[in-house]
Amino acid sequence: RSALEVLRGFSHVLGYSLDFKLFTQHFVLKLREIIRVNRIAIFLEPPPMSSMVASGEGTRLPCISSVGIPLDIRDCFELSRNAGIGERLSKANHILRAGPDAGQFFGGLSPKIQREFEILGSNIAIPISDRERTLGVAVLGDRVTGTDFSDDELELLFLLMEELGLAIKNSWLHHQLSANHKLFSDVLSSMSSGSMVVGRDLTILHANRAMLSFVRGDQEATKPLE
Repeated sequence: RSALEVLRGFSHVLGYSLDFKLFTQHFVLKLREIIRVNRIAIFLEPPPMSSMVASGEGTRLPCISSVGIPLDIRDCFELSRNAGIGERLSKANHILRAGPDAGQFFGGLSPKIQREFEILGSNIAIPISDRERTLGVAVLGDRVTGTDFSDDELELLFLLMEELGLAIKNSWLHHQLSANHKLFSDVLSSMSSGSMVVGRDLTILHANRAMLSFVRGDQEATKPLE
């Protein structure tokens, strides 16, 4: 019941805005309030520029939100898919822990991973995925009391990061759709030939300047075309 209440509370945070950086920051602050984590940093790949251009998976994972991380570290440090924590979690969608027994099923932790944990002052890394691939990484420290997280709490955090990943992907898709719609409208508006877009219910969705001039002539537009 406690886990479900936490998830319900986070669902309102994720619907706060279509600005993924804004609701990610609210997510981090809510996480600190409920889980009492001493520090957390969210590393995320840059959003795709356009859905009309095929682009490969980016290798950079800059920090977009954090609490408890010094600003000089947050501004000049980022993860990569080619090495360290970013590489490990991009290949294996699981929780990564620092410590003597960490990663024993995956050959242990490399010096690069250990160094990244030391720089961030953290010991837990959780993938942020959209259930298909890893979009980023959440790096966390201990509780504010200095105690470790239990396995049940880490499983809950994993599911919360998955919900965050889905919300981020939806935000990206919305902005791509908006950008493509504006591009489409700008192209039609700049054409010298008249063009009009009609929906399934026969409503006029768009008419460029040439079409409006052809239909209305020199008359002022008093009402939308029918």
